[in-house]
Amino acid sequence: MTSLETKREVAEANRRRYEELRAAGQEATPKALPSATALGAAPILENAVISREEIPADWYAIARLRRGGVADRRSIRPLQRVRDRLA
Repeated sequence: MTSLETKREVAEANRRRYEELRAAGQEATPKALPSATALGAAPILENAVISREEIPADWYAIARLRRGGVADRRSIRPLQRVRDRLA
C-alpha cells in the first residue's frame, strides 16, 4: 500500500465514523422545545429575594456584575427612557 492509499482509507474511515456519530446525535436531539412552565409553577422563595423594585415597561437598566456579585443602586447606571434614547 502506498502512503496515498493509506491516507484515503483513513479519511474514508474517519468520514464513516463521523456520519455514524452525526446520525446518532440527530436521533438524540429533541424535535421541539419543551412546553412553557406555567406561571407560579416554580415559585421563588421569599427569603431568596434580596430586594424588589418596579421598573416601567419603557425603561431599562444596565448593570455590570462580577461572578457572585449583587446589583445595587451604586452598580446600576441611571435609568434612561428608551424613547428619549431613540429621539
